[in-house]
Amino acid sequence: MDFYKHLDASTLLHWTVEDNVSAMRSSLAMSRIHNYLTGARSQMQRIWVELERVRGVGDDWSAALRQAFVDIHFYFVAWDAIGKMMHVVANSSGFDSARRVYKRHRKTIEAYRSARHHLEHFDERLPGGRKVGELSIPGDLANLSGSKYSFGGETWDIGPASLEKLTAIVEEFEREIREEGIERHRLKFNSDT
Repeated sequence: MDFYKHLDASTLLHWTVEDNVSAMRSSLAMSRIHNYLTGARSQMQRIWVELERVRGVGDDWSAALRQAFVDIHFYFVAWDAIGKMMHVVANSSGFDSARRVYKRHRKTIEAYRSARHHLEHFDERLPGGRKVGELSIPGDLANLSGSKYSFGGETWDIGPASLEKLTAIVEEFEREIREEGIERHRLKFNSDT
């Protein structure tokens, strides 16, 4: 039984979810969560390197700001991908813990999904676009103030605290899955003997 305590959440899901298809879906989704968390960390580094260039002296501040906005978009993509994969695990694994943690953090995840959606469909938010009316401030097509990013009147934290929050969500999700997976294995092991 101690063997299961050393498995990562992805492998644990693969071995403890009853249905093979659900086990594979859950395991692969959990693995993607970790990949996108790594991506979010990379994007955070890139964003702040670019913003430091913006604050510096030189002719490249405009290019650095444009690049920072691109990197912020991909940071939002990482949040959204993690949320989608958490949803897959919550619905495919049959683990109550996965559903509970996803539900607890769903509003936060969906807020970042909204940011990604705005940027993926930027063309529809431009003046004359079909989604301009959905923006509370139509002229706000990307602004930064410290670690706050705004678009259309909505605001998101894109600073280190947001990455800490995302990391904590993923760690809680994984911890709860591991605990339930180990308990499931213990119960199954005890019923088989």
